[in-house]
Amino acid sequence: MNYFFPLGNDTEREPLMENLPDTYNYAALIFFPFVRMPNGWRGKESVLPHIYYPMERDIIRNGRLLTWKEVGDLCGFTSVAETSKAIKACLTSSMGREPYRRPDLQERLEEVLDETMFFPLEDRFPKHLFQELMTVLQSSGANTFKYATVYEEEGQFTMEQLDEDTVDKLCSTPVMIADEEMNIVLSCFYDDVSVLLYSKEDRTSVLSDTSLEGVVLEEDTPLVWENYSNPLRYFR
Repeated sequence: MNYFFPLGNDTEREPLMENLPDTYNYAALIFFPFVRMPNGWRGKESVLPHIYYPMERDIIRNGRLLTWKEVGDLCGFTSVAETSKAIKACLTSSMGREPYRRPDLQERLEEVLDETMFFPLEDRFPKHLFQELMTVLQSSGANTFKYATVYEEEGQFTMEQLDEDTVDKLCSTPVMIADEEMNIVLSCFYDDVSVLLYSKEDRTSVLSDTSLEGVVLEEDTPLVWENYSNPLRYFR
């Protein structure tokens, strides 16, 4: 299995489905959450060099995950699409793709980010979501899973073999993970704060049974979905 992320030629206009293999007819984006730590909390280590950010063990032990909808409500945004634009405006300093050149939304989001609230980590699966993501993959009935990183490292594992070292590897770089028959695929990319799920069957009910948050993409929705003409199905 080779790493794959369906960027296509025009992520703002091309339907994402056109860039997936023909056997896939369902896609969703799963958002990486914000993190709220207790007032006055300070950790001894940072997950990032030079920038204070709580370690995963501290997030799991002491943190609370905040959905994009919750953060959007704090900002007074009217939709999760507006929250997404604000997040990506922050990531690009409002100098990225045209839909994300929104310094007004960036400012409103940055105003609510205090010393207790942390931005979603980009580029990688958050460890605090990993078990939920594996639950989605297991909904295919599989027990063996394959992965490939953006750096061409490949491997496979079973749930019984899923130890801490494997989780660390899968949560440290852009990666693609699939069940053994590739019925469900999870893939993340550089500078992004969501996982793309694509599948041979509709997985909305599976996603809705987890604590994951995101949107279901329609047949003609581009990867840059925020200005899509119709509201997308939101799950939480």
